[in-house]
Amino acid sequence: MAAYVFLVGNPPSAVRAFIMFAMGLLAGYWKRTLDTPTALSLSAAIILMGNPFYIGQSSFLLSFLAILAIAVFQPVLKECLAHINPYHFPLSRLLDSRKFWRLHPLGSRRAWRLHLLDSRKFWRLRHLDPQKVTGGCHELLKKAGNGLQSSFSVWIVTLPVQLFFFSEVSLFGIFFNLLIIPLMGVILLLGIAGLFLKEIFHLFTFLTGSVLTDLEITVISICRYAEGIFFAVIKAGGSLADRLSFAMWMPGKPAYGKMLLAFCLLLLFCLLGNLSENGRTFPEKFWKYRLGILLGVILLLAGYPAHNLQITFLDVGQGDGICMELPDGRVYLMDGGSSDVSKVGNYRLVPFLKAKGIRKIDAVFLSHGDADHINGIAELLEEKQISIDCVCLPAGAEQEEFAEIKDLARARNISVRTIQAGDFWENNGTKFWCLNPADVTESGNAASVVLYMEYQNFSMLLTGDLEGEGEKSVAALLRSNAITGISVLKVAHHGSKNSTKEEFLRQCSPAVAVISCGERNTYGHPHKETLERLNDMGTAVYRTDCSGAIQITVTGSRMKVTEYRRR
Repeated sequence: MAAYVFLVGNPPSAVRAFIMFAMGLLAGYWKRTLDTPTALSLSAAIILMGNPFYIGQSSFLLSFLAILAIAVFQPVLKECLAHINPYHFPLSRLLDSRKFWRLHPLGSRRAWRLHLLDSRKFWRLRHLDPQKVTGGCHELLKKAGNGLQSSFSVWIVTLPVQLFFFSEVSLFGIFFNLLIIPLMGVILLLGIAGLFLKEIFHLFTFLTGSVLTDLEITVISICRYAEGIFFAVIKAGGSLADRLSFAMWMPGKPAYGKMLLAFCLLLLFCLLGNLSENGRTFPEKFWKYRLGILLGVILLLAGYPAHNLQITFLDVGQGDGICMELPDGRVYLMDGGSSDVSKVGNYRLVPFLKAKGIRKIDAVFLSHGDADHINGIAELLEEKQISIDCVCLPAGAEQEEFAEIKDLARARNISVRTIQAGDFWENNGTKFWCLNPADVTESGNAASVVLYMEYQNFSMLLTGDLEGEGEKSVAALLRSNAITGISVLKVAHHGSKNSTKEEFLRQCSPAVAVISCGERNTYGHPHKETLERLNDMGTAVYRTDCSGAIQITVTGSRMKVTEYRRR
């Protein structure tokens, strides 16, 4: 086993299993009982002494929490469920009182009976005397119940960590484990048998000089066929989970405070179970409050809408990606691409949306066809767990750069629309006005889509890669409509020298300017002259190459700028 741990690269989970296995052997040799929490603690101490940074890795945390859930949490959960009165369990009030339903798992044994009471109109689950249920049915129900308890225990204890690292968790896996775990033992035995028999065949050939090619091929084929069945079952389960929208729960990434509180509630659940076993008197129906604690953990980690305006300028490297979360729950995405981050959609856009618990984007606006603005959108359109209502392209955009996005959008039945100067819409107090392109025959950066947003006292101008005549046209529109003193300006073309000229800045008079550019990019963005012009206007400048993602939060008349990190 030590050789296997070394062979796979000494991951924390394998090292933990080896240490606990060794302690189990020593306990058996000295005729002692292995205490799982003690073994876990010693394993964690040894691993962390070797590398303290493992404490922040998901593999370390999930491995230890899963064993802790089975060893400590599951017995307490089993004791709690034992207090539930199986003769009275309300389920529904939906059906007519005359309807009578029965569930017979195995022929005449009738282990479970489900029917609707005439007078109270609610479901009652009646469990017959377990002593009367014998044989395979009783054992099957007992094993299924224990399996569900184990799966749920691991799921609920590891839930905060899973959401923190992956922002989503499988609901289907709790039941899928009932099929996978028994099959793993069978496949493991078949694999060991195949290797053992193969070596016997080789030894027999070496000693006798005979060749058992056909028999050897048959045995290996049987093992591979069994392995193929196993992976086919896993693949089928994964495909089924992909088709079911409720199979994955995506509430978003929890804050540290929520994670700490969730673990405190789980600890309280276990402590209350121990207190009830040590002679303390509690009401007979105390199990309801303990199960309420588990429900509280799930509700605590569930994502809830903020009901304020949040705009996030994503750190996509040398490119643009802006997510707007409106107070009414709508989500808009402006651009999503990069010229120096590979697969920016899979590694920047999708993880951010999942971390925010966003499963639906109402509209994706693409300013123009440059790759550093759109190449991540194609990957986003292929993400099945995030739905998109429509994709908005600049009017007159027939460039080949949009061909792939159009095809992917139509394949998912996503509407593709065009937008041009003069388009206006409002969503529950949040106003949007398109200022460019005014000339649909224009192409290039001058034809970038420019959106002006206004919410209460807050205003923002998103400019894409606007420059030249397009910038003059937008400045004229702002002047004719007496729009000035903009709260946030997204600096055009990543802060290049040829954009954001003095005339345009004087008209905008932005309080905050955000520049989206890559760290040490080869274009020299943002240009020194652009930064000087912004500084001369007294504008606070934030850059994604220095601050990472930049989030603007508007609550009432207050605006807060949050930098993800300073480099």
